[in-house]
Amino acid sequence: MILEIHHFRNFEHNTFNLSKKNLIIGENASGKTNLLEAIYLTLRGKTKNNIPNQNLIQFSRESALIRNTVYGKRIEIMMNNKNKILKINDKKLNSSIKLWQYFKVFYINLFDSLLLSQEPKNKRKFLDEIIININPEKIKLYKDLKILNTQKNYVLKNKTDKELIKSYDIKLTQLSQEISNLREEVLNNVILNTKKLLKEESIQIKFYKSLESKEIKNKEIIEAKTKRNIINPSRDNFSVKIRNIDSSFLSTGEIKKFSLALHLAKISIFKEHNCVSLFDEINSFLDKANLDILLKWLQKIDGYVIVTSTSELDLENFDKIFL
Repeated sequence: MILEIHHFRNFEHNTFNLSKKNLIIGENASGKTNLLEAIYLTLRGKTKNNIPNQNLIQFSRESALIRNTVYGKRIEIMMNNKNKILKINDKKLNSSIKLWQYFKVFYINLFDSLLLSQEPKNKRKFLDEIIININPEKIKLYKDLKILNTQKNYVLKNKTDKELIKSYDIKLTQLSQEISNLREEVLNNVILNTKKLLKEESIQIKFYKSLESKEIKNKEIIEAKTKRNIINPSRDNFSVKIRNIDSSFLSTGEIKKFSLALHLAKISIFKEHNCVSLFDEINSFLDKANLDILLKWLQKIDGYVIVTSTSELDLENFDKIFL
């Protein structure tokens, strides 16, 4: 991987030659996270947290440019305060979804290490990322659902056409069922791989589908009162039990351990693809026991693995880059 960065965050003009396994070492505010963001940006067309362009471009500069040559592709992203221009092999892309077809990229940080203690929407996002990575065309399901949801909400607020509402309900139910089924399927796959990582642990999961919730049974009453559609998969959720103990009762250290295991299991699904796995500041949020476990797991990941840290780590065959 050859990464060129110009006028992005704290990088003026920098080129990085990255091998398959890299450990980026530097003090706080040295640019380690910015480097990972630059890589992620070229492979997804946006940063992990959708940071506005103006906050990515160097102060007093009007634009930024990043080039990334990886897996036989040359990606270029030029941005100003208003928009981004994305190219692959000098050909302009109209949609960043093409990047999902070429690359499987994963970015793990402190926030991700707390997955099991987070609210349901973050767990759904975790599953949806896997679904779109498996088949980027599935993003159309989510777009269609959003459109239908908006249209039905308009009808609920402005009309009382029961037949029209019924037609929306049929379509919304079909899409919601498909998305929920996909989520459940990938969750089962993730747990299967998690058990391979944690052979000594007893792990059980339960997936909760929105269409099986109590609210759906009282759909007409709730929708008449709120004027909002409730037929969608927005209440899908899952729970995990470790040694028959619900994850909500685990210690913070255990939550991080098992959350990271889920993320590593997710990455392993795509081991035959063009994978790039980014791990940010792992020594800052893990205790020694969990850090040692993660370091062993990192050695087994296929594809590009780029880890940042404020100090050296026990990672064999990882090239070290000091910022």
